[in-house]
Amino acid sequence: MNSQNILFRPSLISDYDQVHNILRTTWLDTYRGFVPENDLLWYLEKEYNREKYQQILLDPDYQAFLALSSDQAVGWMRIRFPPEYLNIVSLYILPRFQGCGIGSRFLDMANTIAQQRQYQYITLGVMSDNLKSKTWYERQGFRFTSEEPFNIGKTDVLHLFGTKQVTN
Repeated sequence: MNSQNILFRPSLISDYDQVHNILRTTWLDTYRGFVPENDLLWYLEKEYNREKYQQILLDPDYQAFLALSSDQAVGWMRIRFPPEYLNIVSLYILPRFQGCGIGSRFLDMANTIAQQRQYQYITLGVMSDNLKSKTWYERQGFRFTSEEPFNIGKTDVLHLFGTKQVTN
């Protein structure tokens, strides 16, 4: 499979169950090795319950996009628009669809939106123990220059912050 067979569109309120599944599946697959499952599930329900998901989609400071393969949601990206840069808040691809170019297409979308809004930089965060994603983001041109603790339930993890210049 390649990303050319994937449809990208804005995320809708009616997509909640599919988005929640993407988050739950990717979080458990990616973070379970360094964050206990009960902390992951607690945080998921706290920060991505149905009400908060609706608030995200209705907030003009955010945009969210869904990647679909044959009407099945396989990826989700959420971006935020602070004054000084475009921030990728979330970028998750179901494990079996990783490596198909979906993440790169999401990053291209973010870059295009950053150009349209005349931003100079795109930023994102990644957990330091998530070496697979950190390495992938570095290959995409992100440079990680700062870090701070991040709390998920009863677990503290180190969160790295990366920046990439918007390209034309």
